[in-house]
Amino acid sequence: MDTPLLQKFTTHYKQVLARAHQIAHDNGAPEIKPIHVIWALVIEPGSLATEILRKAGLKAPDAMAAAHIPPREEEVFSFPLADSLKSVITQSVYAASRHRHKYIGTEHLLLSILNTQDQDIQETLARHKIDQALLKKHLGLVMKSTSRFPDLTLALTHDEPDEEEEEDAPRGQKKSTTPALDFFGRELTAPDAQGKIDPVIGRTREINRIIQILSRKTKNNPVLLGDPGVGKTAIVEGLAKRIHEGSVPDLLLKKRIYSLDLSLMVAGTMYRGEFESRIKQVIDEAKDNSDLILFIDELHTIIGAGSASGSLDAANILKPALARGEIRCIGATTYEEYKRHIETDPALERRFQAIQVEEPSVEETVAILKGIKPAYERHHRVRVDDQALRAAAQLSAQYLPEKRLPDKAIDLMDEAAAMQHIAHGSVPHVREMRALDTQIAQAVRKKEDAVRAEDFPRALAFKEEERALHAARTALADKAAHATAGNPPAATVTEADIIRVLSDMTGIPLGAIQEEERTHLAHADTQLRARIVGQDEALRDVAGFIRRARAGLAGTERPIGSFIFLGPSGVGKTETAKALAEVVFRDPRALIRLDMAEYGESFNVSKLIGAPAGYVGFREGGKLTEMVRRKPYAVILLDEIEKAHPDVFNLFLSILDEGRITDATGRRIDFRNTIIIMTSNIGLAAFNEHAALGFAERRGAAEEEQYAHLKETALKELRERFRPEFLNRVDRILVFHPLDRAALRAVVLLQLSRVAASLAAQGHTFAWDDRAADALTARSVSPGEGARKVTRIVREYVEDAIADRMLESDMPRHAAFTLTAKDGAPALVLCAAPRRAGARRTPKRAQAVPQ
Repeated sequence: MDTPLLQKFTTHYKQVLARAHQIAHDNGAPEIKPIHVIWALVIEPGSLATEILRKAGLKAPDAMAAAHIPPREEEVFSFPLADSLKSVITQSVYAASRHRHKYIGTEHLLLSILNTQDQDIQETLARHKIDQALLKKHLGLVMKSTSRFPDLTLALTHDEPDEEEEEDAPRGQKKSTTPALDFFGRELTAPDAQGKIDPVIGRTREINRIIQILSRKTKNNPVLLGDPGVGKTAIVEGLAKRIHEGSVPDLLLKKRIYSLDLSLMVAGTMYRGEFESRIKQVIDEAKDNSDLILFIDELHTIIGAGSASGSLDAANILKPALARGEIRCIGATTYEEYKRHIETDPALERRFQAIQVEEPSVEETVAILKGIKPAYERHHRVRVDDQALRAAAQLSAQYLPEKRLPDKAIDLMDEAAAMQHIAHGSVPHVREMRALDTQIAQAVRKKEDAVRAEDFPRALAFKEEERALHAARTALADKAAHATAGNPPAATVTEADIIRVLSDMTGIPLGAIQEEERTHLAHADTQLRARIVGQDEALRDVAGFIRRARAGLAGTERPIGSFIFLGPSGVGKTETAKALAEVVFRDPRALIRLDMAEYGESFNVSKLIGAPAGYVGFREGGKLTEMVRRKPYAVILLDEIEKAHPDVFNLFLSILDEGRITDATGRRIDFRNTIIIMTSNIGLAAFNEHAALGFAERRGAAEEEQYAHLKETALKELRERFRPEFLNRVDRILVFHPLDRAALRAVVLLQLSRVAASLAAQGHTFAWDDRAADALTARSVSPGEGARKVTRIVREYVEDAIADRMLESDMPRHAAFTLTAKDGAPALVLCAAPRRAGARRTPKRAQAVPQ
């Protein structure tokens, strides 16, 4: 073997071969085999492979016993190497070469042994229950870690070559002075990184503040604080762009900003002190290169990063260098994480200077979108209309309150562009290039297999094949680029695309966002009256207020509307809330219903917004706040509010006034896209007293006068029950009319229509006449029960009879049900006859119900 190559073998590598020589001699073996090397690796102290094998479960006493090593060493004669061991040594050289290591160490030797199919090795590992896959995984992590940082391995294991080698960098290429930062970070000021960074629009104040803090002598470490998505990272990228362009003070000219990846630094660290060595090397590089500025995104992650029992975390390692001003560091984190992790460590907090980053306005967001639009147009090969940008900013601000500008607006624009690109854009020759990529990977794999098998002619053939495939792919890529260069964008992203993406994100029906909402809400009272009878005045008032709110005339910092519904039981208060969910939000499931009787005690209030810190359920969120967070476009129905504790109304003061509330975890919940409806039975005694006097056929002047008196009584009792500051925040207090006989008959017709719709879905028909409707209405008259009695009567005398008939064996597949009253007798008749064109049959069964 050549002398220069021998010099690359580490001292431990040579000592392991010497020990294997002795083990073979002591066991009377005719030659040195890989099994002798394995036992020598276990015994050799201080080598990296020894540490890995011991962690896997192979111990020195086991090796001593298995190898029959005597307590003293004696001189032995030279033994030949087995062919299998020669192959192992050769493969270890190739392993070091593949990983671009400057030395050949025991870890390369161990990896080569594991890749052999030596029977003795397999039996030994199986006998000691060694997981070979896990062992290879650990070796792979070590190889990856030391590919760029051999110094880390040398510091940990003292496994070093005999002589200092020259750097393997190509001639003329300058050796990097920051190898650790090059691997664990990304230089934001580098030309290739600048090409991937979007332009930063605005944020001049924040960037200038960073420059001022960086120019300090000590504690020159700014930290950007802001909500997720407001652009903290983009501000640092904007500073990097200004440094790259030279538009900064002289003090920052030629500076380099490195974005540090802490998770990459922690990944793969298995041995005590390895993480500390990595971060120490990063700090040393930052100290030695005064033009370096570190950027740590998610700064709070340095707390506890890499720490184990008895070792330091990243924060404590960084503190001295930060305090003395030996390194400059920019951090970015959220208010919550800063308060939770950084403020609790005053020694760390004093080393950073906070900069508040506020959410930009809609107009500022539009300017930001216009600035970054070209980059997204090039990426998706589409054109983005300016109206789409404004729609993305305005609609995201209105319909995505849980996120922050400009991030949520950029998300809308990006996804809309992706949608158009998928629908209309296609890059030529993509599939052919992917196929060539697969063939190239196969050729590389075959070439490496041939090298390991020492079949060099085949390896050379595969190398030529790889070169030819690379040339073909390059030609195809040039052809695709030429084909797309002169073509106009495949499609245009419009406001309608933004609306469609927003609808997919939020689940709001498409029509609820588009202009047709105005037409839809213009007839909201008509749609409500189709479901709620006898309450035209209240429905007209509710619909009118919602129209004004949607037109932007009722303020945007409050819920869409807040109402208190008073009136007797069964007049449609709860049904109105359900109808509003379907009419306004186009979704019958957009209803959050809370029974306020469950919140009658003061300690139950925490159920709404979550338990305070230190109590069971902390951080789980409250029932109300979690439901609104998941469904921010909904009708909130607070049933029977008079049964709730007064502290509940204190909670709703900020919701009704500002449209927001902070839950127990510190998260702000937005109520601006909700309709809050509170029902109450206050004044019920007066309504029941009036109902006991009789049931009016229709409303007349006397009934209206009586209603006005009942309304005033209910409102007076309401004002006595609730404080003025609560009632003054409610938009409307509506008193529902008691139902007269005409309204009850209308409810009967609605219920019969519902039965007809259910039967039609099964292929049956259902009809009724006026006598049947009158009979059901007469049985539904019950003061104090309202429309609930109608539901019970229809279920008892109509639905039950139909169900009995449908379960009979001679029931036709398609039937025509008719509901009527018997001639001359106060009875209700239900008939079922098979459907046959042009034929009438005598009902096979009739059920009479006394009227």
